[in-house]
Amino acid sequence: MGEWSQLIVALAVALVIGQPPQTKHPDDGIVTSVQFLDGLPLQRLRELGVGSVRIGLEWAAVEPQPDRFDLADPRIPGWIDQAHAAGLHVYASLGAPPSWAAPCGACMPNNLFDWYDYVYHVITQYKHLGNDITFGIWNEPNLNQFLTPPSPDLYGDLFHYANLARMDANPAARLAGPETEQGAEPSGFLTAALSRMQSDLRPQDVITVHWYPGTLSPPLADYMQRILGHVGSREVWLTETGEKNPDDGLQASRLQDIILTFDRRPSAQWAKIFVYRLYGDQLDPDYVFGLLRQDFSPRPAFDAYRAVMYRIFSVAMRAANGRYLQPDPGAGGMIRAQGDGTAASATFQIYDFNGGSLESGDLVRIQAIDGTFLRAGSNRPLVATDTCGCEDEGLFVVSAAGASPQGETRLTLRSNANGQYASLDGGRAADILVNRNSAGTRETFTVTVK
Repeated sequence: MGEWSQLIVALAVALVIGQPPQTKHPDDGIVTSVQFLDGLPLQRLRELGVGSVRIGLEWAAVEPQPDRFDLADPRIPGWIDQAHAAGLHVYASLGAPPSWAAPCGACMPNNLFDWYDYVYHVITQYKHLGNDITFGIWNEPNLNQFLTPPSPDLYGDLFHYANLARMDANPAARLAGPETEQGAEPSGFLTAALSRMQSDLRPQDVITVHWYPGTLSPPLADYMQRILGHVGSREVWLTETGEKNPDDGLQASRLQDIILTFDRRPSAQWAKIFVYRLYGDQLDPDYVFGLLRQDFSPRPAFDAYRAVMYRIFSVAMRAANGRYLQPDPGAGGMIRAQGDGTAASATFQIYDFNGGSLESGDLVRIQAIDGTFLRAGSNRPLVATDTCGCEDEGLFVVSAAGASPQGETRLTLRSNANGQYASLDGGRAADILVNRNSAGTRETFTVTVK
């Protein structure tokens, strides 16, 4: 079923009139560490508005000595529960064996049953989190510095034993992999690893990959489309991406470009993105990826990320008279159903604040081709005059209104300011007015995604 076909399924209204835009975005995440899940760093996470965090639960920390599964630091379970209590989805990356279990921190374990025990205990430890935690299997196994030697067959063994552990500890747990960096797709490593994983994947499992900008990097949108072509209908998460730049302005603008690519993704199958990363101290060579300074104050990239967490749909909207909505410049930007749908001015951008698919109850703002946002005017016409779409007059709650005979999506728009529906006026001007207390034919618009 297509993403917009799913819109017509009856869904409970999730938002109440008068609420501001949601401040937590489940599709957007950040890479952090367990030690940054309390105090001021946790406060910064809340301010950022992400809905997910990626942390490393390294084997060396969880089992520093054979069969001593005390997670090394007893605060770790508390930190993760605290992140969960804050409403964050936890992506726990598993790997990095201790010296007793492997010749090096990137080497295959001497005994895969030791690896099984570690995965089993971690999944058991966090079984109470249910679907709010996902377990990533190893990190960048196509690179020698992370898996020695970098072999899709060896990775297949790791995933197989992780699945055995999952089935014994909690069959409902979600695993993720192969967690490859972008070179794995053209080299064939990704395809070979996915082939090895296939028999161990369960319906809830997701495919995870990384992408960073660089002179040899393919465009992000093209790269992700190629990844989606390898995985069928399974969800894909981009679990590492970001801009490593000491220049605040360049880091912010380039990170914003990455997030806007995600916002305009053609399919919700590309379901999550994790920016690398929240923080690093100056002893860490990757600290310039951080969105926070050394004193935990935000860099401009922090604000840039927070400002663009939404999903964007390019659409045309047809009213009950068969004509398409577009602004009338001669009438102060009044929205009227007078167009035939071919003009550029008949295209609007719907910004879905909570990301994912557009569903009943979602809060949105709508932008016209000239960059202005739609708002309910003072005498209740719908006009394209808002420069922000940030106040209640420029926000609307979407409700699905069923499918047209041609199978197109139909929806209604309810103002977040007055609780009334946008409606086609019966006059010759075909004005759109925000003045109806209930929804019927004139309050229903047929939406075509462009």
